Amino acid sequence: MRATPVSRRTSRRKAEFRAADIVIGALLEAGLQGRQAASCYRSLVEVALSYSALEASVLALDPHAFEVEHQARSREYRALPADRYPNVAAVADHLADVNAGDQFEGTWCRRLPRRTWRPTRTEW
Repeated sequence: MRATPVSRRTSRRKAEFRAADIVIGALLEAGLQGRQAASCYRSLVEVALSYSALEASVLALDPHAFEVEHQARSREYRALPADRYPNVAAVADHLADVNAGDQFEGTWCRRLPRRTWRPTRTEW
């Protein structure tokens, strides 16, 4: 079975507007204003849509292909020659351990001011 990447644009309906209002409110509460808050919101939406398309293609893989994809980060990256890829070698042992929560934290939470709203599992 071959995975086909899929993605969908937003609907621009009531539920989306409510979600946008909640997220923009959190950005405003975090200290972002005007264009900065709008830019951060739009970036968040684009990253979320892109990430969901990527995840859909990976999750559409058969179980064996999914495991091969997952193992690439631990086995193949560790096997790269350190003299040619010194930066990869420096973090190779950690690549397979990075999860979706780490990616969210690295992408968004560290870019916001210190006094920032942080989502809790009940808010997801």
